[in-house]
Amino acid sequence: MSTISTRKKVQQVESAPLAGAALAGAAALGAGLAMLLGAGARAIHRGLAASAAQSAPPVTVGVLRPTAPAVPQSGLPALEMEKLAALVDVSRTPLSPDHAEHVEREARAVLEAGTPREIRAGRLRLEAALTESNCGVFAHSLALCCRRAALQLGFTPLGGEEAGGGLPLRVAATDASGRAIISEIRLESDGAVTLESETAGVTDGSCGELMERYDKLLEQEGVRSQPPRRRRTGGVLVMQAARRFMGTRLRSPAQRAAPAKAPQQRRAPTVVPVAQKTK
Repeated sequence: MSTISTRKKVQQVESAPLAGAALAGAAALGAGLAMLLGAGARAIHRGLAASAAQSAPPVTVGVLRPTAPAVPQSGLPALEMEKLAALVDVSRTPLSPDHAEHVEREARAVLEAGTPREIRAGRLRLEAALTESNCGVFAHSLALCCRRAALQLGFTPLGGEEAGGGLPLRVAATDASGRAIISEIRLESDGAVTLESETAGVTDGSCGELMERYDKLLEQEGVRSQPPRRRRTGGVLVMQAARRFMGTRLRSPAQRAAPAKAPQQRRAPTVVPVAQKTK
């Protein structure tokens, strides 16, 4: 039997251990890039960074980039104020290691820009890089919550799988009886994050109860979204990730390690000419 649960618009993950490291990385990058600013802007940035470290606990990662505090007016030139605002964005946005190089490159372009037009164009590119970085941290934090919830159910989480180096992000866990929970984190076209999970290998009809317990544990881990929608599938796996995972488990280790065979080409049938009758 199988049950599938869909959580739309996952908005935040509280107490995710990855969040603290991601925000610390962002602060460190911002401090390093601050050397490209003038002395006055550097002083303002240090003050804002110290205030953030004391008042903003790094425990919540949202889908959208956190709104940076307003940069105080201090008589700095307009270009310097724009650069300072960009650097504050960098320092306050959770930094994914996978996106750190991209974010730093775009931030340097803004800080080294010489005209308002270059700064405006650079900030648009930086904004896109920061959004991707934050989304990566959020997805991995959500995947960690899935693994921790599975552990509390007595399942053993397996390694995560990323498609194309980003989303969707998939997490699978199994137990000694052969049951499995497969979760997929994906980004929708409107920018919202969806978490979809499915049970597999459940033979005693308890798949609905198992999924309900899993959903409750996710909420205890701090996952906040629209209410999950659960439905039984009648034993037919719906998620492609679940079908692929269970198909892989059914193959022997030798079959899993063997390279895929190239499809054989069908030979064209031999045509034997028919002798024509003589009149």
